[in-house]
Amino acid sequence: MMLQKDVDFSIIIPSYNRARSIQQTIYSVLEQSYKNFELIIVDDGSTDNTKEVVSKINDPRITYIFQENKERGAARNTGIKNSRAQYVTFLDSDDRLYPNHLEEAILAIKAFAKPEWFHLPYDIRNAVGKLIQRPSIQLLKLKQPEIHLLKGNPLSCMGVFVKRDILLNNLFHEDRTLSGSEDWELWVRLGCHYPLLIHEKVTSCLIQHENRSVINQNEFKIISRIEKAKELTLSNECFKKRWWAYNGLVSSHLYAYASLHLAMAGNKRLSLKYIFKAINNNFTFIFTRKFLGIIKAIFIS
Repeated sequence: MMLQKDVDFSIIIPSYNRARSIQQTIYSVLEQSYKNFELIIVDDGSTDNTKEVVSKINDPRITYIFQENKERGAARNTGIKNSRAQYVTFLDSDDRLYPNHLEEAILAIKAFAKPEWFHLPYDIRNAVGKLIQRPSIQLLKLKQPEIHLLKGNPLSCMGVFVKRDILLNNLFHEDRTLSGSEDWELWVRLGCHYPLLIHEKVTSCLIQHENRSVINQNEFKIISRIEKAKELTLSNECFKKRWWAYNGLVSSHLYAYASLHLAMAGNKRLSLKYIFKAINNNFTFIFTRKFLGIIKAIFIS
């Protein structure tokens, strides 16, 4: 099945100082059983030897682009604008694809009759490859998984496939304040316009390690980030028209996210403040596993 004369998939890897991990990530792409793709690596101003590592991998499907540091959203947008395929997908420079990733994507495109966007589930593994969990499988049970995005982000960039023409009209926000939530904000934006379809096969893995950028953020950045995500989401015209009844759910999710990460950063007082804000926006939050997890992080860790 040829989606475009030239190439079927554009895989975009944004990278910043990931010379130690990006080689394995690239090889996981090149080892795909389905071969008709391009790989666009956008080096977001790395100061390590990322360029040298990439240049040693000789494959005509690889395009390397260097730009000054602008954060991941901007790096992904650079990749989108330089892509050629009908479908675009993403991969962080410390994660991995399984060999069947693109093969299953083709099957999903056939099964869903060329959808606007869809997602393939992923594993979470630790640095030595031990399976930790499979978070996005739960979406298979939902009739409208895009609504589920309003109370959390079970998606991973590497499992999301979007038609290129849609992405060109719905780029990632490039505000540095949003960094770490720019993907969630875009998924909500897309979900407001197009149904999210979920394929059943797990085809990739997120590598959980202590240096992940979403883990290592200071308190000011955590709060600024969720406030920017809230501002952009609640001011979106499609959201206001179709999903405004869920505005409390969105606010609760974002405040809960802030509470958890503030607890992880060691600021229990501020974490408590934000968990109460989450409850005030959605009282049923106290009956969720997420609430219990945050309470545990505040009082036990």
